[in-house]
Amino acid sequence: MTDTKAAASHRLVMRRTFKASRARVFAAWTTPEVLKSWLAPGDLTAPEATLDVRVGGTYRITMEQPDGERFAVGGVYREIREPERLSFTFRWEGDEPSPQGDTLVTLDFYDRGAETELVLTHENFADEGSRDRHEHGWTGSFEKLASVLSRSARS
Repeated sequence: MTDTKAAASHRLVMRRTFKASRARVFAAWTTPEVLKSWLAPGDLTAPEATLDVRVGGTYRITMEQPDGERFAVGGVYREIREPERLSFTFRWEGDEPSPQGDTLVTLDFYDRGAETELVLTHENFADEGSRDRHEHGWTGSFEKLASVLSRSARS
């Protein structure tokens, strides 16, 4: 029998509204040069992003700390409905076997006039600690995304 309360606790749902069209917010997730400008929380950067944005296509993003240490994440696109929904697996590269394995990220983009509401659902975490670390990372990345979208609106 599945413990639904425990399973639900290993799921992250975040909502954020951006001052940009749904098409622009969606493109920020599917355009490598734009993605590299925001998908790394805090003082991390994302110097490399390779995206094959199609169902079954893969992606790989490298993040770098100020000291030069690098981390890579990758996965497979599961669903693409531009500009409404994007879903992909998410796995950190590194020590194997990983207790975490693949997680699943689903992004829903809602048109709110001049703004877009993004609902991120990230699920299948091994434990609450992993979920909480990812919440921190997504929060920091979303702050950068808001700034990038704001700058590009003024350009």
